[in-house]
Amino acid sequence: MLFEELKKSQLQPFQDFLSVKKAKELNIIPDDYDVYFKEFCECGSERMVRVAGNGTSVTGVTCCNLHCYKKIVYQLDELFKRFSVKGVGPAICSKVVWFFIDHNETITFSNILLKSGRYNGLSGAEEQIWATALETINTSRQTMGEFIYKLSYPGIGKKFDDIFSGLSSIDDLASSIQKEGFLHFFSSRGVKSFTTLYYFLEYLPEISQLLEHYNHTILTSTEKVYTVCMTGKMETVAGRYTKRDFIMQCNSLLLSRNLAEPISLKQVDSVPQAMFIVAGSDSVAAKTKKYLAAVKKENEIKNQLKKNDLKILFSPDDFLAFILGGEKRDG
Repeated sequence: MLFEELKKSQLQPFQDFLSVKKAKELNIIPDDYDVYFKEFCECGSERMVRVAGNGTSVTGVTCCNLHCYKKIVYQLDELFKRFSVKGVGPAICSKVVWFFIDHNETITFSNILLKSGRYNGLSGAEEQIWATALETINTSRQTMGEFIYKLSYPGIGKKFDDIFSGLSSIDDLASSIQKEGFLHFFSSRGVKSFTTLYYFLEYLPEISQLLEHYNHTILTSTEKVYTVCMTGKMETVAGRYTKRDFIMQCNSLLLSRNLAEPISLKQVDSVPQAMFIVAGSDSVAAKTKKYLAAVKKENEIKNQLKKNDLKILFSPDDFLAFILGGEKRDG
């Protein structure tokens, strides 16, 4: 892809950019720095730089191709970090991307994340890590804005959570944009950069496809979010969980109940932030029963929560039973 092709957009998003080749011709990039500013990316597309200092210097250099495989490797690695997935890393991401290259398939996040079947080239351990990573995304819970931010597309930052506040589906977004107009919708929410708008429009088909697939992970505007602080080992009769996996399991159980008023759980790291405390038998909290609530039934717990004057201590097994709508056992 050539840089001039990128500039054809009606939004004219890259007016303060030049191709590396042009920047060299204008001597904005001195001859001594040629080795650091290659004109073409490994994917074959032109590289570009942002011009600063009234045209006397450059900041940053990147490939002009939005679907450059080198970019996608790093973006994919960042995506898993934002979803709090551990163990994937650039090496596995690179192998997955090269699978698509070797099979002449289009490299997009939607194709990668929604692909079923095995990837040739991944070891058994890497396949397990990859499967766990995809399951983490599938059982995550977040607002639509948070989800779009976590996808790690260029130009789409954390502020998109505020921009899409109150929206819980791509249909909600389309309706709001149709009502307000595209430019007004974003400018009234603080998005002034045409580069950001260009990126969003370019990636919107992928974003829409992923939102449709992962719609069950998106918090609705009416959904209640309860905070949970976990301490000690999350050991249950079914086995031991990491804290992250325990919350994922609880949220999966909540989804399975099809509650009239949806509820999801969010892990927090300190007791003052928490509505519930889940304490393993090895924890100080479990031994001292400092936060133990003398309540048994779910409706009694809800009444206490409305008063907002009580923190409720559960063992891991008791909390799973509570999530399923059962009673908290004595102990």
